[in-house]
Amino acid sequence: MKVIAFLLMLLIAAAGLAEAGPESVVFGRYEQDNDLSNGPEPIEWRVLKTEGDSALLISRYALDAMPYNETGGMASWVMSSLREWLNQTFYTTAFTDEERSRILITTMKNWHEHDTTDPVFLLDNDQAKHLFSSHAERMAKPTEYAEARWAYVSREYGPGNTHWWLRTISWEHENYASFVATSGGVMTCGGESLGVVEYPRITVRPCIWLNLSGFQQDPSLVPYRRMPKALITNDVVINVRQEPDAGSKKVGTASPNQTFPMLGRAENGWLQIQLDNGTIGYVSPKTAKEIE
Repeated sequence: MKVIAFLLMLLIAAAGLAEAGPESVVFGRYEQDNDLSNGPEPIEWRVLKTEGDSALLISRYALDAMPYNETGGMASWVMSSLREWLNQTFYTTAFTDEERSRILITTMKNWHEHDTTDPVFLLDNDQAKHLFSSHAERMAKPTEYAEARWAYVSREYGPGNTHWWLRTISWEHENYASFVATSGGVMTCGGESLGVVEYPRITVRPCIWLNLSGFQQDPSLVPYRRMPKALITNDVVINVRQEPDAGSKKVGTASPNQTFPMLGRAENGWLQIQLDNGTIGYVSPKTAKEIE
């Protein structure tokens, strides 16, 4: 019912938004396809909640990978380098002056810390638990740019998914921050290196409150889409074939749990992939699967 109500509100107040779908908004730009020559791509945001003319948004994809606090120490949202990056570098480069005028400055209630006022922020534990309907809804994939920045990508639990930071300190370790795991679970206790504030491979899904009053979707903002990936599921090295047939010429090999850009699928189900050296070939659906 919330989705329906939101769609009706958009149809009345901002008909241009309907093209983006009832659950999303395209707003701002950030590098995502890892091709720096074509400039940053429009950001797609999921609508998590609406209040009047305002909507709470989270980026559909994990946009970057970086430590929660690059200098270490306590997992303090107030003092974190990630908060500084979101509200300075990201805020000023991802949005134009007009776009920034639509982003609401929001008071953050921070567990065990004083309140902050931020235009861009991360969800806290409770929001991550209650604003999504399931573990699957919390799962997120990184952009190609985030992967190039060493974002962690799971090959087993939620293949293709990444961990993403929350702004709440761990319940058990003061130098660990909470995060959403590749399985979609909200992790509040830390564990080994995951969640320690200096860990550079957990990703960032920025959040904003957006004023939708009179908002018209810019039709030139075509949202970025990740290229589908193929995950090798076989437990031994497999041959990559020139054509979608086991008797075709071998053009390369692929190891267990490797992922490759998936360019298409043949009529018989074989997956067309691109190897790291640029070679294009096919793998059997018995040995690989599409993960997006």
